[in-house]
Parts: sequence; C-alpha cells; structure tokens
Amino acid sequence: MAQMENRLGVRATYYFRADARGVFSAAEIAMIAGLGHEIGYHYEDLSFCKGHRDLALIRFHRNIETLRQLAPCVTVSMHGAPLSRYHNQDLLGEDDFVQASLLGDAVSSVSSFAPYYLTDTGGCWLAGKSNLRDRVGKYWPAHAVPVNMPAFKGFIAETRQPLYISTHPERWSATMPGYMSIKMADMAINAVKRVVRLARFSG
Repeated sequence: MAQMENRLGVRATYYFRADARGVFSAAEIAMIAGLGHEIGYHYEDLSFCKGHRDLALIRFHRNIETLRQLAPCVTVSMHGAPLSRYHNQDLLGEDDFVQASLLGDAVSSVSSFAPYYLTDTGGCWLAGKSNLRDRVGKYWPAHAVPVNMPAFKGFIAETRQPLYISTHPERWSATMPGYMSIKMADMAINAVKRVVRLARFSG
C-alpha cells in the first residue's frame, strides 16, 4: 500500500504498534519512511498496563524514543483496543504532548476540524456496530464508500470539508487466502464486540 501511494504521489502517515517487549517492525518502518511517508506511534499503553497511568506513561515515552531511533515521529494515534475496559485515548494530556515533543494526536488533535471520516475498522468501510472507539468527525456518506468507486471519487472531488481516511493495510491482502484469513478473524472479533457493546449499554 505504501508503494502504491508513493507511485500515485500520495503521502500518508503509517502508525506502528510496539510488541510486548517494546520492539517495532524496523525493516518495514525503514522502507515506508524511505518512500517519504510519515511514521507515527500507534499507542496502546493504557490498555496494556491495565489502566495504571503512571506505568503506561513510562511505557509510552520509552516506546516513542525507541521508535525515533528508526524514524522521526511527531504524531501518535491510539489503538482502539475495543475488548479492553481502558480507552487509550484517556492516557495523554496537553503536558504529555509537550514532554514527548509531539505535534499532536491523529484523533483528538483533528476533532475540531470535523472531517468526514472513513475507516475500515472491523473489516468493512461502514463498520457500524463493530466500531466501538474508532471515531472522529462526521460519518462518511454510506453511498460513497470505495465499493461504489464512481460515488467515492465523486464525493472526494465535490466536498469542501476535510477528508480523513484511516486504513489497516493488513486487511487488504493481495492473495485470496490472506484476505479470507483476516476476514474470518474480523468476523469472530466483531461478534465479541457486539457482546461487549450490549454489556456496556445494559450496564
């Protein structure tokens, strides 16, 4: 996806998660940064640390510094972690952005612009009930999602509002077995999300 965007003259931001040891995908980051794309930190420290904010901030700053050894990083984006009771967006305050030398967050810092927001969270463009936390701005018109390419292109060409498209490249495998594998995983996770949504609503 990064190579395709590069060929089309599109510059995107790729947010990377760290594993449990704080290790990032160094080779992929180097390749994507080399294509001219921005690299950011896809943080999930509050959910990882079970809501312990002090521990989460230590992990957050440590991972930011580790990532910066691989590529410049000036923005972050929270990982939704929908099955966790802890919302990673709650971790950072204004002072934390200053302390980490960050320009902003991919959700909280753009909310005031009220962009039209399109995401493939949950494995489909109109995630609906499978999307518990991945929201910002206005809902993208249902008739203009990429499965209707003429309407999608027309909407992009005509609107004067900011547009925000969030994708998860692992969902778009070039092979049918790869695509079906992630599709089945999405279906299973979405079923759990529906139960979580009902539990939260009834609670």
